[in-house]
Amino acid sequence: MNTIAILELIVGILFLSETLSRITGGETPRDIYCNVCRPFFVKMPMHFSIFITFMETVAGTLLAFHGLLMLKGIV
Repeated sequence: MNTIAILELIVGILFLSETLSRITGGETPRDIYCNVCRPFFVKMPMHFSIFITFMETVAGTLLAFHGLLMLKGIV
């Protein structure tokens, strides 16, 4: 059980760190706009990329939180 919890925690942190690096990686508003529109650094339409960024943030948060709860023995 601890192996699954550690894997969930690692994957969740990777998702969140990738999103954070894209959002904070730009120096100008144009850089930030271009980075948000390229999830996993792949160019795609804006509506689709914003949806993927949102879902990546939600999935990363849920995975990290569930992994922490499993490590504590709550779940």
